Amino acid sequence: MAATDKKYRVKAGDLGIISLGLALTILSAWLVYAGPAAARLVVQAGGVDYIYPLAENRIIEVPGPLGVTKIEIKDKAARIVESPCNNKTCISAGWQQGTGSWSACLPNTVFMRIDGEDSDEHQFDAVLH
Repeated sequence: MAATDKKYRVKAGDLGIISLGLALTILSAWLVYAGPAAARLVVQAGGVDYIYPLAENRIIEVPGPLGVTKIEIKDKAARIVESPCNNKTCISAGWQQGTGSWSACLPNTVFMRIDGEDSDEHQFDAVLH
């Protein structure tokens, strides 16, 4: 029998090592990616998503078909402060705060929303009596 004709069989120890390696890979991926995401502002305009941390105060200038829409991030909240649209409904919407809050300037096709985890653990959508 030649050395090249030798067949290898998978043994119980081999299966144990493969299973352990797979389990450690899955566990490490879960620990890295399953934690809560920090709150962030997602701005969509012109088919592009811009992502900004809510922890950093700033003014953002977002281009749209009518001109530039300015968005302010301050104290973990965001609002549209200036827009070239006629009715200015987006400006009057005011501050958006907390996951799921959003505002938009439809004529200028600029949409913003807050994603991630809220810093306050006990926020309520509604209180029923």
